[in-house]
Amino acid sequence: MNERALARIEAWARASTLDFRHDAATGFGAVFSACGQWRYLLWRIPGPRAAICGMGLLNPSPADHQGDDPTIRRCRSRARQAGCAGLLVWNLFAWRATRPADLKRAADPVGPANDAAIALAISLSRRTILAWGHHGGHRDRDREVLGLCAATPARFATLGLTAGGRPRHPLYLPAATRLRTWTDPGSDPDLPSKR
Repeated sequence: MNERALARIEAWARASTLDFRHDAATGFGAVFSACGQWRYLLWRIPGPRAAICGMGLLNPSPADHQGDDPTIRRCRSRARQAGCAGLLVWNLFAWRATRPADLKRAADPVGPANDAAIALAISLSRRTILAWGHHGGHRDRDREVLGLCAATPARFATLGLTAGGRPRHPLYLPAATRLRTWTDPGSDPDLPSKR
């Protein structure tokens, strides 16, 4: 596990009275709200010097500190394609739901600690792939998060854009889909730079 990253995540989680879970043997971990309804961060970081690729998705999948699901397996593959052994996942919405309709019915889908989690994840990642798909516009959350992204010196990429101009989700894309640099996430969220 990238010890510096793990220490910063753990310190943030403890200071925020969140549930920090980490399996040192696998390098798998996650940070949940005390009630377990919000998952703020999830990581797969295999070694002490592993470079970390951040991935910004829509909302948490069923994956946790013990196991992967199809979305996280695909994200791990994308991280390797980006030259990083480690993965650190954050979400526009921290509410745990498997269907977008359930997310949209939640009273507080973002979660009280989510903006801080996003900022921490971006600061720990060598590169961040934005990939939340077309539901990211719910409550204009994608625009809020792109504002957070623009306030950092971080490097961002996408796997292409939806018809509505939002970063495509990785799950159903062909493995050969190439990353595209997004140079100014704060410009116009619907018209990212496609270098």
